[in-house]
Amino acid sequence: MEHIIIETIHRHDGYALIDLDNIPVGQDFIVQLLNTLAEHDINVNQMHQITNLQGMIQTQMTVISDHVPAVLQLLDQIDKTTVPALQFHVRDNISRIVLIGSGIRTYSALVAEVFSELERNDVTVAMISTSEMSLAIYVERDLAQQTIELLETRFAQNEHC
Repeated sequence: MEHIIIETIHRHDGYALIDLDNIPVGQDFIVQLLNTLAEHDINVNQMHQITNLQGMIQTQMTVISDHVPAVLQLLDQIDKTTVPALQFHVRDNISRIVLIGSGIRTYSALVAEVFSELERNDVTVAMISTSEMSLAIYVERDLAQQTIELLETRFAQNEHC
């Protein structure tokens, strides 16, 4: 197993997390939504999608906070006949904290350690995303500095095996 070293931790403020629920299975709605957002110069930073046990899609996406009013207006204009049970919720003032280091892709226990550390300190994660070299954690902005300090103290430049 590779050694894990967290080389840097970055904070990016100014995001909003949008939860969309009860989307019928298929990609038509998501394609339509993403095209509409693109037409209005609204970029989706991160997106996750699952199909629940009832066969409905749940999606989370992040956008720049300044774009929230336009996103809400576009969501309100959606033809409800195609997505009759659509529900959405916006959490504004989200910060993205990114841990970058070698070997993250092979070390699932690191994610568990990060979650444990944040749980011990009452920091709720709104969304998490992993890649081969990074771990992105989305938290409420008022918890971002506390989160950075916790992660730096526990993980920065520490080697995990």
